Amino acid sequence: MILFKESKYSQNEIVTVTRDMRGQGKSDEDIIRFLGLKGQMPWKQDLAYLKPLFAFATSGVGVESSKPLLTEEEQRERVKNREEW
Repeated sequence: MILFKESKYSQNEIVTVTRDMRGQGKSDEDIIRFLGLKGQMPWKQDLAYLKPLFAFATSGVGVESSKPLLTEEEQRERVKNREEW
């Protein structure tokens, strides 16, 4: 998941357009350019910070994670105190 500050489209449209363009064989770079996604932002576990940003789900092709994936138990633990985000 990559976060951006700007987009030509709403978050719902980003999801729909991404699905359609992936079906046409377009790369992440092509889709990001088409959507006008700009101003890549780092992830922060803060709902107020995340709310105005636009999320783009990468295809995973050629993308390296900066940290290991969480186990299912770690995921449950992280969302326990969600009201404090």
